[in-house]
Amino acid sequence: MKKKDTLQLKQVGDQHLLIDVLDAELPIVDVYNLNGTAAWLWQNLEHATSASELAALMCQVYDIDPAVAAKDIESQLQEWTQLGIITKK
Repeated sequence: MKKKDTLQLKQVGDQHLLIDVLDAELPIVDVYNLNGTAAWLWQNLEHATSASELAALMCQVYDIDPAVAAKDIESQLQEWTQLGIITKK
């Protein structure tokens, strides 16, 4: 998966914000609020080549059933693809 180049993940307190920054004139276009698990997924997108690889990584970090992890990750990736913030390589 490839992240949209203009997105930056920022943590403000216990909030994880994915901010789309285009340029200095229009500094913020969109802001996406992510929970901790989604923020982890975002940070690890480029460390895996597939949703199943991400699920395996997630199972090493979180106490989650592999089938549930795979389903949840696939759902999140589909949502992010529809939003245009990631593309599948």
